[in-house]
Amino acid sequence: MNKADKASVGYIYAPGTSLLCVECAFVDDRGLCTDHPGKEQFVNLDTGSCNDWQDARKGPVTGNGSRPWVQVAYVENRGGFGCRRCVHMSLENQDCEAVDKDSPGDTPGRIDPYGCCNLWDPDPQRASWGEERF
Repeated sequence: MNKADKASVGYIYAPGTSLLCVECAFVDDRGLCTDHPGKEQFVNLDTGSCNDWQDARKGPVTGNGSRPWVQVAYVENRGGFGCRRCVHMSLENQDCEAVDKDSPGDTPGRIDPYGCCNLWDPDPQRASWGEERF
């Protein structure tokens, strides 16, 4: 299987997060996502995320409300997101069966458990684990 490069799948490295809406820079002080239109601004802060996720620790981002959930693959997962919870990830090898660890981008030469990308698919066991299990 040909592996995708980090850039083409939006690989990001976000240690200290579970890549949840509550940690996203698009969420305003009322808890609404400024990236999404209408009722879709009411994201689930504790279980939701999407491909537009931005690290709030880098400062707020004001969206224009034009990106519907279907366009950004909004999903919910009780445990959060990240490579450590993905079916494609080998935690032992810090490698991914779908993404080329040696391609340019964050975490050169490895796929970090605290990274994530658009190919995230829940691992049947690890997807629901709390942080203390990692």
